[in-house]
Amino acid sequence: MVIYSLSDIKKILDALSNENRIRILRMLEKKCMCVCEIGYILKIKQPAVTKHMHKLKRSGLVNERKNGQFTEYRLNNKNPFIDIWYVVRDFIKKDEIVKKDLIAIGKLNAEKRRRISRIY
Repeated sequence: MVIYSLSDIKKILDALSNENRIRILRMLEKKCMCVCEIGYILKIKQPAVTKHMHKLKRSGLVNERKNGQFTEYRLNNKNPFIDIWYVVRDFIKKDEIVKKDLIAIGKLNAEKRRRISRIY
């Protein structure tokens, strides 16, 4: 049995303590996304998205990979604390803002990504 430190748990809880990071995690369950797409949907600037992604990566809830000029982020389902995220997700299932986010990511495509990346 692996024993985790209080610091590990604090990173997870810190990552889940912000509305935008919760929205990001929910979106990443549906689709790998780049910073420009996340910023477009959340209506926040790239530096703010980058700070959120740093905290999410530090917690281990999110992985990144390069895809051409973009860095794509995805939910890390192999994180030992992922069940904590699933509990949070179940509480926000019917949230109207989260529902709108999920509709918006369904409308994103490669062409829109290129246009958005010029703005954000």
